[in-house]
Amino acid sequence: FRVVAPDLPGQSVRGPQVRLPVSDDAHARWLLDVLDGLGLGAVDLFGVSWGGFVARQTAAAAPDRVRRLALLVPAGIANGSHWRGLTRMALPLVRYRLRRTERNLRRLLDPLFTTWDADWAGFTGDAVRGMPFDPRVPPPATDAELRRLTMPVWVLGAADDISFPGAAVAARVQ
Repeated sequence: FRVVAPDLPGQSVRGPQVRLPVSDDAHARWLLDVLDGLGLGAVDLFGVSWGGFVARQTAAAAPDRVRRLALLVPAGIANGSHWRGLTRMALPLVRYRLRRTERNLRRLLDPLFTTWDADWAGFTGDAVRGMPFDPRVPPPATDAELRRLTMPVWVLGAADDISFPGAAVAARVQ
């Protein structure tokens, strides 16, 4: 396989510094423009979290362009509690950005890491310092959008995911 991994608009330090709307197919149009610019026709598409939202949205908007779709803890299928996301993710992120201590880093990463690893924690801490933070949560796909996924689809959710709970994601996809 040839892997192309573009940075999502507004989601990374190196990606386009714009925030596309989440209420329409702007992300799908962006990814289709990227594929066209690279001269790629139908592709196998893989997306994680927000990337899963973009991949799913693209596959629904242009099913002829996606041969197979794989999603890992995808945004935009089923959402978790906004309160839990705020208290377990957003506030610890703000706290860590304001005061970069190991304690604040642990508070931020404990919900994300199953096993603490100092190397990965340091890498992730460095990454979130410069990463743009977009507090928006993509809206869940409509049933009609999910029915347009006519290609083979593989979805992996995580039982303890705060933002996109695995059981709810699996139920929606089925």
